[in-house]
Amino acid sequence: MVYDGFAVTTPVRTVAYLAPDRMGGGHPGRIAADALVRGLTTRHELESVLAGTADIDAIIEPATGKAMG
Repeated sequence: MVYDGFAVTTPVRTVAYLAPDRMGGGHPGRIAADALVRGLTTRHELESVLAGTADIDAIIEPATGKAMG
């Protein structure tokens, strides 16, 4: 997607790339939670892109301390 004239990845794509099997530290969970709160993605989109690689709750809860479901 293009934002302010720059090509950037969408939050969903970023979470998929940073999924726990690639990067830990809670980064994917914080990105996912923020994107959900801001309406930049849906739980369904996140679950679809993470299918088979990670559980969305397992990513979000450690990063935020709560489920976003």
